[in-house]
Amino acid sequence: MIRIIQSEWQRMWARKKTKVLLFGYLGLLLLVCWFLSVFRISFYDPAHDVPLNSLNTAPFLYRELSFFLVFILVPLLAVDSFNGEARSGALRMALIRPLSRWKVLMAKWALQGMVMTGLMTVTMWTGILFGMWMMPEVDTTTFYKTEVLGPLGAMGYILRYYSLGLLILMTVSGVAQWFSLWMPNAVFSYGGVIAFLIGGIYISPRMEFLLGGSDSIFKQLAPSPETDFIGLALGFVIISLTFSFLVWTRRDFKS
Repeated sequence: MIRIIQSEWQRMWARKKTKVLLFGYLGLLLLVCWFLSVFRISFYDPAHDVPLNSLNTAPFLYRELSFFLVFILVPLLAVDSFNGEARSGALRMALIRPLSRWKVLMAKWALQGMVMTGLMTVTMWTGILFGMWMMPEVDTTTFYKTEVLGPLGAMGYILRYYSLGLLILMTVSGVAQWFSLWMPNAVFSYGGVIAFLIGGIYISPRMEFLLGGSDSIFKQLAPSPETDFIGLALGFVIISLTFSFLVWTRRDFKS
């Protein structure tokens, strides 16, 4: 299984789009850090602004980057891994080997998960260290409607915040995988994902977390949560991966 994941890793980095997206994200990460260091202020939502300090910066770094992650980077990586490889023939070359098809799918899922976890980990620690070095030093801070928190409390909040951010990215990736296996080409797949993310709010207000993920996380982590998207997000992940598995095991990629 490890060799299959290594093979998937090599194919991912062989795609020019992957390099452009990931290195572009790192550049955007540095640009946002510079932006926050200049203004030293961000927002919980359009009605609540907050001064940044050494303890509270990390969640707001994700807030500024969440649109790029949710609407561009994660969907394109998933679409390229599934639909793009099917159209280019790379997937056919992988599946003609004497490998169990489900193992190849598991390797793709594992790699997508590792990439998203890596992105969130890099972003989180960049935010933590950037806040400590560049923002006004404080001993306590607060987040959206929370009590006063010390360094350990702030770290716990940040870990929970980024865990929910990762859950949102997993939801988007799962939906993108399903569209990639259902739609005939990458452009339609990506368009379907974006339509789902934007149109979900018209289906149910509870799907707002897909459109305004960072704001929804603040509301979820409030002492009296103003939203609850965890169960719905997990449901989307399970359903999307189940449908993807069913399509993957039945579709003929070798012809």
